[in-house]
Amino acid sequence: MTASGPAGSFAGDIPIDVLGPPAIPIWLGWLIGLSPLPLLIAFILVQVRWRKRLRAWVRQEKPQRSF
Repeated sequence: MTASGPAGSFAGDIPIDVLGPPAIPIWLGWLIGLSPLPLLIAFILVQVRWRKRLRAWVRQEKPQRSF
């Protein structure tokens, strides 16, 4: 750093420790990483139930064949 003034100029070093951002805790990283999993499982379960209901409805609506 250099400073100039009426008494003259002065140059010196200012020690500064620069660090990166702190790491997130491991549990928080896992929580963020696995957060989509419950939503995906719930979506799949809803789709399976919907398909079962649709198949049952189609079976009921089909006319019975008589020969």
